[in-house]
Amino acid sequence: MKGKLCISELGKLVSVDRVIVGNLKTKSKLKDLKLNWGCPQHPDEDNVCSEQMNLSVLERLKPHCSISSLEIDSYKGCDLPALLGDPSFSKLTSIDFSSCKQIQDFPWLIARLPSLTSLSLYKFEK
Repeated sequence: MKGKLCISELGKLVSVDRVIVGNLKTKSKLKDLKLNWGCPQHPDEDNVCSEQMNLSVLERLKPHCSISSLEIDSYKGCDLPALLGDPSFSKLTSIDFSSCKQIQDFPWLIARLPSLTSLSLYKFEK
């Protein structure tokens, strides 16, 4: 697998056990990853995952450290997993958050990811 991958409708999961670990951390040629908790055809549909479930799903989908771009859309958790600030993600240059209305604290990303050149926030309320 190489190039770009988009995983949608993560917000419909009712159990972390239902997350099929696709070993994203072994996909060294994957450069761009988009994780979408919503449904592209119905963006206003509710995310049924609990806050803890959102975080657990994000942690289980840990990508390979060679990823350069990450998009997170409609994530309903308040916290981000520590893996996003892992210094081993030295090639991560761009992170886009869209409709992640519950995230309360993410400035630490900038300090922990020295290669980060773009941090975009869309549709935030806080």
